[in-house]
Amino acid sequence: MINPLRIKRDAYRETFRGKQAERVLRDLAKFCRASASTYEDDARKHAFREGRREVWLRIQAMLNLPDSRVQELSEVIPNE
Repeated sequence: MINPLRIKRDAYRETFRGKQAERVLRDLAKFCRASASTYEDDARKHAFREGRREVWLRIQAMLNLPDSRVQELSEVIPNE
């Protein structure tokens, strides 16, 4: 049976593999504030920064998702 989540995860892994991908990930980590606070007094600016960080977290989650978790999530989230 085709597992859509596994296909998606594998696509992320293939996209972010290799020397050029490493450069892109380093740039995204900085741009998305992967290891910096997103706090900003202005609520709109704070929300904007959180949106950037959410993208980083999604990429990292997909790159680090083990097969066992893919299977578990596929049972809970149909047609992901």
